[in-house]
Amino acid sequence: MHSAPAVRYPVPRPARAGRVLALMCLLPAIPFFHGWALGLSATALAAVGASWLLASAAVFGQWRSMHAGQLRWDGQAWWWLPDDAAQADEHAVSMALHLDLQSAVLVRLAGVPGRMRWRWLERGAAPARWNDLRRALCQRRAAPPAVPEPQP
Repeated sequence: MHSAPAVRYPVPRPARAGRVLALMCLLPAIPFFHGWALGLSATALAAVGASWLLASAAVFGQWRSMHAGQLRWDGQAWWWLPDDAAQADEHAVSMALHLDLQSAVLVRLAGVPGRMRWRWLERGAAPARWNDLRRALCQRRAAPPAVPEPQP
């Protein structure tokens, strides 16, 4: 079995994910304003509004912590290099493909300092290298050949 070709792929902060998260933060506003229209007490509205704002701030903070960087497949292993780091700060990561939508994939990076990260990779970041990236993600390691047991 041949190894997938080496590839370097840019991973920007996902703008589409930011828009989806913003929409998800706005959806809880519907019950808040519905409660206001029904005349809910000020205490109940304050509690709902405060929890909504805290949850939205946490989601926004999580999105802001998604640092841009580059993924590199060298034919044997995956490497992550944050955009704001020196080349020497590149470190090995393990990648797991969880969802493949043809023009976008959801992957889990383990080994990035600090924690495991989930990232959307999109064709638009580097269309010319997209197919190489997908081949590398789908690479199945061949099992080592079994050594036949001696026959008595």
